Amino acid sequence: MYRLFLNMGLVCMMTLAAVSVSSCGKDDEIKTFSSNGSQDNGSPSEPGNDDTPSKEPAGTAADPYRIASASDWRRWMTAYAKDSNRYFRLTAPIELNATVDTFCGRLDGNGYSISVSNRPIFKVLDGAEVSNLVVAGTVTGFTPDASDIVVRRNEADVTERFFGGLVCLCRNGTLIRHCESRLSVSLNSSWFGYFSPFCGIAESSTISNCLSEGSFRAETAYVGGIVSLADSGSVVSGCGVSANMSSTAIGGVVYRARCSSVSNCYAVSALEPSQESSAGVVGICEAGVVDNCYFYGTISSSTPALVCFLSAKNGVVRYCYGGLSEEEEGSDVRLVWRTSSGGMYDKCYRLFNALQLEVTGPYGRSLLVDELNAREAELGTACRWTVKDNQVVIAAQ
Repeated sequence: MYRLFLNMGLVCMMTLAAVSVSSCGKDDEIKTFSSNGSQDNGSPSEPGNDDTPSKEPAGTAADPYRIASASDWRRWMTAYAKDSNRYFRLTAPIELNATVDTFCGRLDGNGYSISVSNRPIFKVLDGAEVSNLVVAGTVTGFTPDASDIVVRRNEADVTERFFGGLVCLCRNGTLIRHCESRLSVSLNSSWFGYFSPFCGIAESSTISNCLSEGSFRAETAYVGGIVSLADSGSVVSGCGVSANMSSTAIGGVVYRARCSSVSNCYAVSALEPSQESSAGVVGICEAGVVDNCYFYGTISSSTPALVCFLSAKNGVVRYCYGGLSEEEEGSDVRLVWRTSSGGMYDKCYRLFNALQLEVTGPYGRSLLVDELNAREAELGTACRWTVKDNQVVIAAQ
């Protein structure tokens, strides 16, 4: 698996007084987001089936619980899922039809996949770490109040539902990195809530260097390519989305960023929202920061916002870029559709095509990759970008 990650911290205030982010790697290797399918040297058949078959693994980083089947998964998760000091590692692809309620340990997918069917892998990730995992399978429906989705009342006493292919809710410093989603999703109008192939809602957590591919169709839902609701100081960084998404409201990377940071991400996608508050990168930015991101593709909407639909409550959208591969003549296309309550955007530009900017002034028409890399010097937060197969991607470390 590629080994690029970006650690970001966000102190969320109404004035966004401080946002501190560590710099990204500068290696020229291209980040391809593909799993490596690497093999484990240990036995993949039965837990503890090594030189001393009767000896249980220690569950440490050096001697993790090896998982090669659904029965392995059930055995180790039943015993140790809530132990934050336990390590688990896939040694083969597996298929699951049940959800782990709460996971607090360290899971290394080792480049292998977990296939799901109408259930998330985890309901809650609590201070956990999940890396190098591929989420695959199909989601065609589930009941609104199923036990394996997160249902809660918000501050306005409105019921909110959260569902994710990997996890419904991650919290308390959870880290998801170097993971991929290849889900096929088709949800009818019997369910309404926040949906993402990775994470429904993230609270004080980090999702970095992940890729979302596939097709997502939800008749009535708030859909985010990586996270639907990024909340409470969460960080989404170095992520890419290449998917067709159709739903009520859509954010190409994150639907709603509230007191959180979205940076160094891109979406090359076709979006079909049926309502406003949708955009190529982030639908709604509230008291958060969106920077160094871009969108290129199509948006079938009467209010097409290429980067962000609404920046509100002192939200900041900066150094972002957006373009349409198909645009009707005379259509009203905006980078940020509107701002309110101190929200703002600055230094955001249109894309002439998938690789070039269309800006006024001395720059003229310039390459997107050059503009993205220039942010590294200005912000001290940007990843290094390069071009692969006519697409701008994040360089790997």
